[in-house]
Amino acid sequence: LDREMKEYRIAHRQFASLFNGNPPKIKSITVYHNPALHNRYREKAREFKRKRISTKRLWVFHGTRHHVVETIMTKGFKVGGVETKVVNGSSFGKGIYTDTTPNTALHYNKNTVILSEALEGLRGRCSTSAVNPVLDSWVPQNRPSWIIFRSGSQ
Repeated sequence: LDREMKEYRIAHRQFASLFNGNPPKIKSITVYHNPALHNRYREKAREFKRKRISTKRLWVFHGTRHHVVETIMTKGFKVGGVETKVVNGSSFGKGIYTDTTPNTALHYNKNTVILSEALEGLRGRCSTSAVNPVLDSWVPQNRPSWIIFRSGSQ
């Protein structure tokens, strides 16, 4: 098998496992490799390490419109309300909203889900949009699978 087919099968198997083997129909899987974004991510990891902040890596899902994927994959995630307009609200502060499961991403956009690796940084909890400004990521108290990231470099 070629590399793309192997990556497709791995991604499909991972996604299916989150639905007890009964996932929604998958029409396509595209794997992106962007050296510039990867370098930005690695620099953020080095910054966290220097500051003795967690460099724990997490896999998270983000739902978006299909026509936006190329922009995200070439320019990176943008913080709603700061670097781009807010599309689905910001009840828990300005940031990049993700979930550790695909459920929320599929709820907000039934057609397109991005699976991305992310850096936790200094993580906390919040109950409103008043988020502690020192946090790099936070989890809403009533949405335990969500993780909101302060920066697209994470």
